[in-house]
Amino acid sequence: MVFRNPDLLDYFVRYEVWDRVFTGAHDRNPGLEGALEVYVPTLIVGTLPWSGAMWNGLRSVRSWHPKHWRRSIDSDPIRGLLVLWFAIPFCVFLLANSRLVAYVLPLFVPLSFLLARRLPTSLTPTRKATIVLWVALLVGVRWFAAGWDYGKDSRAFARVVAQSTRGVDFDEIVFIDTWPRYGLSMYLDAEVEPVFTDESYRLPYAGEDTLDGELLEDERRIFAAEDARVGAVRAMLGRAGYKLDELGHWNNLVLFQLVPGEADQPPTSTPIPTIR
Repeated sequence: MVFRNPDLLDYFVRYEVWDRVFTGAHDRNPGLEGALEVYVPTLIVGTLPWSGAMWNGLRSVRSWHPKHWRRSIDSDPIRGLLVLWFAIPFCVFLLANSRLVAYVLPLFVPLSFLLARRLPTSLTPTRKATIVLWVALLVGVRWFAAGWDYGKDSRAFARVVAQSTRGVDFDEIVFIDTWPRYGLSMYLDAEVEPVFTDESYRLPYAGEDTLDGELLEDERRIFAAEDARVGAVRAMLGRAGYKLDELGHWNNLVLFQLVPGEADQPPTSTPIPTIR
């Protein structure tokens, strides 16, 4: 990939590795306060109603000295595996300055095993009732979350696209000067691609096409642009001989297709002038 597009080397090494680990460029809860605000509540809430057992397990550690851990692993290798399975990735997540709740969700697998080893094998009626109530609460939360209006819900966006494009034949959705919603490809039989009109709208990675380059390709597509950019995009495409046929709206995005302009202004293959 780097051989075909040399700019990707900078994207992979600097933007996705260096910036994500050592800087706050991604604006995903950087700094020590970010780790405390994201990961600590996730672990406490995520282990309910057994958070107390997790805390007691941490307090029961007699020593954090390496010799103690070597003896502990030798005496209980399964516990050693589970501790390392959780601790090593968690340390990496703490050190990296890009932090989101979803990053640590896979760590609940070893954490669940560790908690299960500390819980009693027999359940009292009170514990059984607690489990039943907790499962019911989780199902209720999941049901409520499923109906929450979320601005990045690709499934809901895909329904709007499908309803707005009835009778329109397309196999690609092109996002102009805005972040592409790649999740649409999971629900629609169409590719998703970003394009930009000038460098100020270029996404922080290489490889996107320009709008004029996209129009030279022989593809069936619809377009999406933010409300604030539609006027500028309309004027730009009008000078190239196209008109915007609006199809629908989703949040701050406008869906449209291109149709040829007036007879005295036919579509042209010359580059579209950029707006600066």
